[in-house]
Amino acid sequence: FVSILLVAAGVMALAGCAGPAGNSTYTLTGTNWTLVNLGENSWVAPVPGAPTPAVQLTNGTMKVAGFAGVNRFTSEFTRRGSRLVFGPIVLTRMAGAPELMDAERRFTAALAGTTNYRIRADHLELMTGEYILARFAPGPAN
Repeated sequence: FVSILLVAAGVMALAGCAGPAGNSTYTLTGTNWTLVNLGENSWVAPVPGAPTPAVQLTNGTMKVAGFAGVNRFTSEFTRRGSRLVFGPIVLTRMAGAPELMDAERRFTAALAGTTNYRIRADHLELMTGEYILARFAPGPAN
């Protein structure tokens, strides 16, 4: 009986980390996610050689941290099924080229506007309804 409970608890823990699509070896939490699309557009650094925005969500603390384009950021998140909402985003206060600052503003607006997510194959999609605000691929943290 105890071993059945342990197996059931393990399955439930894994299910809590898997994306709603359930067809990926990647999980929302514990994966470094690097931006590949912002809205409908492929991500291209507005300044050649600029680092790409990236996020990592941590299940135990329900925190998200990452790089927004110029500044590092942190926030909290809540998740229930495919619903995903970020709390207020706290940024460091570095300045960058105007194009980088604009890209960072659009990136953080996408995070702030997220209402749900899905993981398809090897991509994390942050969404509002059916509209994809940002798409990420597994990759190194910046």
